[in-house]
Amino acid sequence: MAHLHRRSQATPENKCCVSSSGWGAQEAGNVDETDLALAREMNELSVNEREQVFDEIHGVAKSEEETPDFIAQCLAKMDLSLSMIPKAKRKALDRALFFKPSIETDAEFKLMFLRTDDYDSHKAAIRMAKYFAEKLLIFGEEKLVKKITLDDLTEEDLKRLNFTGCIVLPNKDQVGRPIWFFDMARIELQDLESVYRCFWYQVMATVEDETAQIKGVCDVAYCPGDLLAIPSSMMETSQLFSRTGRMMEGLPCRVTTFQFCYNDKRVKYLLSVMAKAFGKHVRLRLRSHFGSDLEMQYSLMTFGIHCHYLFRSAENDGRMELLRSQYINGRRKMEQEEHQERLEVESRSGIILHPQPYDVLVGRGRPYQEYPGNQRLVRLVEAQSERYRFLQDRFEKSCIILNIVKTVNNSNGRFLQKCSEGWWTVAPAKVAREKTCSAFRSIVGKANMKDDTLKHSAPSDSDASSPKRLKRVQDNPSGQVV
Repeated sequence: MAHLHRRSQATPENKCCVSSSGWGAQEAGNVDETDLALAREMNELSVNEREQVFDEIHGVAKSEEETPDFIAQCLAKMDLSLSMIPKAKRKALDRALFFKPSIETDAEFKLMFLRTDDYDSHKAAIRMAKYFAEKLLIFGEEKLVKKITLDDLTEEDLKRLNFTGCIVLPNKDQVGRPIWFFDMARIELQDLESVYRCFWYQVMATVEDETAQIKGVCDVAYCPGDLLAIPSSMMETSQLFSRTGRMMEGLPCRVTTFQFCYNDKRVKYLLSVMAKAFGKHVRLRLRSHFGSDLEMQYSLMTFGIHCHYLFRSAENDGRMELLRSQYINGRRKMEQEEHQERLEVESRSGIILHPQPYDVLVGRGRPYQEYPGNQRLVRLVEAQSERYRFLQDRFEKSCIILNIVKTVNNSNGRFLQKCSEGWWTVAPAKVAREKTCSAFRSIVGKANMKDDTLKHSAPSDSDASSPKRLKRVQDNPSGQVV
């Protein structure tokens, strides 16, 4: 294990290489400081903790036996911890519980977070709150409680999935852990928001496998010297690592080993960025490999990771393209089957698992008003409000209301209301019309109030000839300010 503690020496040659690429002495010092910090954190661990880290890196750590009593106890503690999270830090979580009350009793969903944090209920609760906060930031409120599928990604996202340098390899390591392979020189960094959406999708797709939740995943980041030839790539890659580190604080994914591979010493600067961006858990499991592609491949094999994709060749490029195509086609087929199954369940039970983006939620208060489907209804009503406002025929007003309800339904939207058990159900047609009519009353009422205000604020001819006005003119005929 001596090689795990060895600190690289900052030779004059290394410093010269760093400076020649534009990184000054401060960045070079950060690399050395990172090595020292990693060694210090490792030395602060107890013997048992250190052995636990080494076992996890090599995939031989013992996992907790998930007996029914143990799981029930962990879930009860997690529920208690969730209730104790301050309101300011659980806004997204509360929104998610409002849209999908079943989250509160979804044991499988909560187990993902418990397994990620070694069944520490308090840490799992905090991670779950961060999960919804990050998801709200990346995908918006309309997808907060929805399982992200390929249909939720943009065309740019799908293109990125087809050609990105990030892929889950078909083979697993020696103990059955999934392997994420990142070729940093092939990740297009022009649209980082798209990168984050793709990364989120791939992480959540990976942890659908219970084995990945229990044993964790292996990350292999390949940072070749090609990065130095791409303008601003080092800065954007640094930003990517920093943002990804914050995302990982909320994702229910346990990284048991992170292997950093590079063939140019100037790229090692990114190692310090990664160490800072990712938490202590990942930092302690971070290992670096320097050398040729073949040397790095042999070095990874000592950790039980067989990664033949480090070689740059036409054959490997074609193989990677085929793997991505098979991955996306397989995911799309599975997601379509799940979607059809969900529709059948909702049709049989009459219970809506969670609102869709174009659904209109029937109710009062900010949670309802801020939902995207409700805001869309307001825009539809505003477009017809002037016409509706001056109509005298009630039948014509009813036709406008029915047309808006029809527009919502034709765009895969529904009017939903909560039943007494907290589930969402499709509201009757009468309730949908009343909801739309209520929106008209609110908007027309505000317009009328605005007109009344303008009418009363404007001076009238009668005001000019009033006795008080005449007396003021007689007392001050010049109109001078006194």
